Amino acid sequence: MPKRVVIIGGGPAGMRVADGLSGALAKGIVEVTILEKKDHFDIHCGNPRALVNAAYADEVLLPFDRLMKGQKKPSLVAVADVIALGSGSVSCVMPGGQTQELPADAIVIATGSSYKGSYMKNNGGLSKQAWLQKMAEWRAAAAKARHILIVGGGVTGVELAGELATEHPSCKITLVHSGQELCNAGKGVHDSVISGLKALPGTVEVITGDKVQVLIF
Repeated sequence: MPKRVVIIGGGPAGMRVADGLSGALAKGIVEVTILEKKDHFDIHCGNPRALVNAAYADEVLLPFDRLMKGQKKPSLVAVADVIALGSGSVSCVMPGGQTQELPADAIVIATGSSYKGSYMKNNGGLSKQAWLQKMAEWRAAAAKARHILIVGGGVTGVELAGELATEHPSCKITLVHSGQELCNAGKGVHDSVISGLKALPGTVEVITGDKVQVLIF
C-alpha cells in the first residue's frame, strides 16, 4: 500500500517537495496530496513589477498544472484552512465551510512566510482574479499619484522604487530606510543601488538612517 504524503502549502517549498516525490509517485510508492488556499502559484519575487505592469502580473500567477510533471500528478485539494494535525491525519476547513479529515502517513508543513504589506504577497489566499483586481486598483492609484512613499529599503523596497520611477517618471518616489545602507548588503551594493536609481527616468529620493513615525492621510 502506498504511503500517503500530505503537503500543506503549494508554494515554492511545497511544490519542490512534490517534485522530489514525482518518481516515487509514478512508481506507486506514495500518494501525494497538496493542500492549498489559492487557485494559482505566485512567483513572489515578481510582485514589485506586477504592481506596475498588468501583463506581467498575469504571467507570474501560474496554474498549478503547469508545475506538475509526469503522467501521474499529485492531488491538489483546495482548502480554506488547516486546523489540526493529528497522529496520521490532517484536519481542514474546506471552501464551503465543512470540516474534513485527510489520512496521512507523512505530513510536510510548507506554509511559507507572510508579509506585512498587503500587496507584496497574497497572504489572504485570494483567487487569481481577485488578486489581479487588487493589484489593478493599486496600479490605478499609483498612476494618479504625484508622490509615493516607500517605507523600507530592502531588496523589495528598492525594486519597487525602481519600477515606479521607470513606469511613472513624473511621480516623485521617496524611499525611507532605517539602516545606513540600502539592501543591508554592504557599502558596495548600496553605492551601486544609488547609482542605478539615479539613472532612472523618474526621481527617487533616498533617506537612510531614519524611520517613519506616523503616517497621516
